[in-house]
Amino acid sequence: MMVVSFLSGLRGAILVLISVVFIGTVGYRVLENFPWLDALYMTIITLSTVGYREVHPLSPTGQIFTMILLVTGVGVLFYTVVAVFEKVVEGEFQQFFGRRRMQKQIEALAEHYIVCGFGRIGEILCRELASKPVPFVIIEKGEERARVAEAMQYLVLVGDATDEQTLIQVGVKRAKGLFATLATDADNVFVTLTAKGANSSVFTVARAESDRSERTLLRAGADKVISPYAMGGHRMAQAALRPAVVDIIDLATHHQGEFWKKSPYISQE
Repeated sequence: MMVVSFLSGLRGAILVLISVVFIGTVGYRVLENFPWLDALYMTIITLSTVGYREVHPLSPTGQIFTMILLVTGVGVLFYTVVAVFEKVVEGEFQQFFGRRRMQKQIEALAEHYIVCGFGRIGEILCRELASKPVPFVIIEKGEERARVAEAMQYLVLVGDATDEQTLIQVGVKRAKGLFATLATDADNVFVTLTAKGANSSVFTVARAESDRSERTLLRAGADKVISPYAMGGHRMAQAALRPAVVDIIDLATHHQGEFWKKSPYISQE
């Protein structure tokens, strides 16, 4: 995503530079009857101002063309180099100061929730937390997924959730709850053990892939263990066998959410 954004900002300058190289090559080919490789070579050494002599003697027309190409092409080349430099520097500064600002916001959190992993389950979970809203921070190891979370205006720390120092950085000792939603049960067990070791009172909800993993996570200290596949299968069965019950539950859940958002008796902070 960052690469695409970077290239899109430079597209104009790059296209103009490519056009100048193309025009120069075709010009030498047509005006001086140079072979294509010699024409390209003449264009490159003219634009780069390296000072090598011509591969073939130039006619007066070729000399005039070379001067025009030199003046025009060097300007385009200089503009492209400056544009690339500005984009790189701008991107580096934005990333640096953006991460510093986000780190300060994370350090100011208290009684918040930690979401370990921004995969499919983690993203849905974050949307639910943001809709309440309650304060939370994400730990995501993958740069691409972390940028997706940042684009959604979530607080994100790029790091390994199984590392104790990473959990401390996101304030596990001050956190109210933690969600272990990593891809493997082994990682979720490790996160649970580490989080409980740092803060025994943090309420931990862990994702499990199997019944055996559920028992292991409970022994590791998880307060609640959820199996998305088991819940999904149960929900699908109920939707077919008892559709009216499912509709009532959905309706009640929806209205409960609206009540919590709109009620004047409930703090929205």
